[in-house]
Amino acid sequence: MNLAKKEGINLVEDKLLALKVKDCEVVGFVTEKGGSFDAEKVVLATGGYGYLFKFTSNPSTNVGDGIAIAFRTGALVSDMEFVQFHPTVTTFDGKAYLLTETLRGEGVILLNEKGERFTFNYHSKGELAPRDVLSRAIYDQYKKGYIVYIDLSPIEDFDGKFPVLSKYIKRYGKKLQVFPGAHYTIGGIRINVRGETNIKGLYAIGEVSDSGLHGANRLASNSLAEDLVYGVNLPMYIDNWEGLSVDDAKETVEVKLSGGNSLSLDEIGEYNWNYLGIVRNGEGLSKLVKVYESADLNDNATLVSLLSAKGALLRTESRGTHYREDYPNKSWEDGKRIYFVVSRN
Repeated sequence: MNLAKKEGINLVEDKLLALKVKDCEVVGFVTEKGGSFDAEKVVLATGGYGYLFKFTSNPSTNVGDGIAIAFRTGALVSDMEFVQFHPTVTTFDGKAYLLTETLRGEGVILLNEKGERFTFNYHSKGELAPRDVLSRAIYDQYKKGYIVYIDLSPIEDFDGKFPVLSKYIKRYGKKLQVFPGAHYTIGGIRINVRGETNIKGLYAIGEVSDSGLHGANRLASNSLAEDLVYGVNLPMYIDNWEGLSVDDAKETVEVKLSGGNSLSLDEIGEYNWNYLGIVRNGEGLSKLVKVYESADLNDNATLVSLLSAKGALLRTESRGTHYREDYPNKSWEDGKRIYFVVSRN
């Protein structure tokens, strides 16, 4: 921010309400306090939608605002069914705290309330299993009625290796309750390698976008690498528009926007956790889609939840972070995307 001021860039802290688009080209945007602004180029870096789940490591601002706003103007949105859940989230003083998987690499163990080290019942690598597998394992333990704990005591020189966490847990001890939570959303506004969307002058970068870099299951810290690459690419090509071209659509679904009953964020979080969470099935997803289709799609969180639920319902396979218990295997050989576009009819 200080560098921007030094370069003479105007900074305005406000809330984005809408984009102004004419003939599939950005002409400006609208904010809550400042009103209407003219602009030939707009870069969205508004984050993902991980807060739309009851259990999450995300801040309350991550409700998919940028995705919903761009979608309403005609931006292509894809991969909305892919939500990554982190297996070890805990709470300190009522606030969610993500326990890094480095801890598992250092030798911590996961136990249920009976004292059983259960992880090897789900994967041969135990605590070192992939995030999605371990999240499902912990979720299954809770479904069976068992609280899950992480035991930090096996780590040698814990205070030296994890000084910040060590300070936090002085009051809690080295055995902490953990649960999986929504952590990173892979889907978003579809972009090319330059950060360009299908709307001229509209760019997206970071978790608001779907660059394709993460496939169906993001590797740890790859989001940072993505931001660094696009942070270089986007300004290099911003005066030489090429535009997004896609040829990888399994299906392109038109979604009609409509008004309906309002849902609170707490209600959305509960719905999404129960039906769009770690383990999904067609019956639950069908119910969820009906709930959102009858709700107020002028609300950003509701609209984004509908797109995610529809994507999960349409993807009749399990792939990466998307797990369907009624379709537990990978079956779409082409692995293509499900796209969404706003209906103009």
